[in-house]
Amino acid sequence: MKVTFKIFIVAVAGLLLFLGSMGETLIVRVTLGNVGVRTQKLDFFGTKGVVQEDFGPGWHRNLWFVDEWNFFDNTVQTFHMSARSKHPFQLKSHDGYSVSLDVTIKYRIREGKAHRVLVHLGTLQRYQGFVENLCRDACRSAFGVMKTEAFYQPSSRTEATERARKYLIDGLVKNNADVDIVEILIRDVKFDEQYERKIKDKKLADQDIVLNQSKALAAQQKGLTNKISAETEAMMKVIEQRRDATLTAMKAENDQTIARVTADFQKYVTEKKADADLYAAEKDAAGTLMIRKAEAEGEKLRNEAMSGPGGAVLAALEAAKNLTLMDVTFSTLQFDPLDLGGVLKKLGVPATPVASK
Repeated sequence: MKVTFKIFIVAVAGLLLFLGSMGETLIVRVTLGNVGVRTQKLDFFGTKGVVQEDFGPGWHRNLWFVDEWNFFDNTVQTFHMSARSKHPFQLKSHDGYSVSLDVTIKYRIREGKAHRVLVHLGTLQRYQGFVENLCRDACRSAFGVMKTEAFYQPSSRTEATERARKYLIDGLVKNNADVDIVEILIRDVKFDEQYERKIKDKKLADQDIVLNQSKALAAQQKGLTNKISAETEAMMKVIEQRRDATLTAMKAENDQTIARVTADFQKYVTEKKADADLYAAEKDAAGTLMIRKAEAEGEKLRNEAMSGPGGAVLAALEAAKNLTLMDVTFSTLQFDPLDLGGVLKKLGVPATPVASK
């Protein structure tokens, strides 16, 4: 019994080891950033040939006697050509000078088209080699028609880059390559030493020409500036003269206006003063006349009063006021001071009849 159990354990362990060793031949893993393309070598479990789909990251079947797998990087790929890389890119310009370009081309397989790339271009290495050769030919065709001087001009380089893109796309379409060109970048351009010296001498000569032109233009502008300055100064003098003449005319006109207003004012004052004097004289004459009339009327009334009994009394009163009496001794036998009528009679006042009651 113990021997049988041991045999069973050994058999199970052996089976597990067998299955573990066969696991890698039964399934395959596609990593991130890659796609897998499966090719059926036999008609078992499907049609023979490349399966018309891409297999993304994960685990997939891998029957070693039926399936064959190829893997492609489906991220953006970079192909760099420069003197510092393993793919230097030099060409002859249209005018015969050597030019070295630093070019970067970015491309990628279209989404879900890796199986078509395998059919038309081959495996990963063959597909990448095809694209790199096509990039080199397209750039040589696009940039080789340029004159050396045009490489200094950004607009010319941009036009050549667009031509290279067109040639590259046309080549991919012609070969049924489902590959997209993401970008073509021209990072640097270098020329041979002979042309560099020629360009340097030409630039110096061009700078001398520009300098001389600038000096001539500066002299011309200075003459124009002097002319404008003289014309401006003359114009300013004319403007100042016109201003002074205008101010003089305005001052004379203002003086005339002031004199006219002053004369009108004096005339008005004189007229009003004459009217006031006339009015005052008239009122003074009228007042004098009234006074004279009042005095005459008073004199008349006084004369009338004096001609009556009251006049005699008034005259006696005035005479009494004018008397200067000293100490007088008179006999009460001859003069009775209490007899007012007698006293008045002696003073010349006529006797007034006493009205009967």
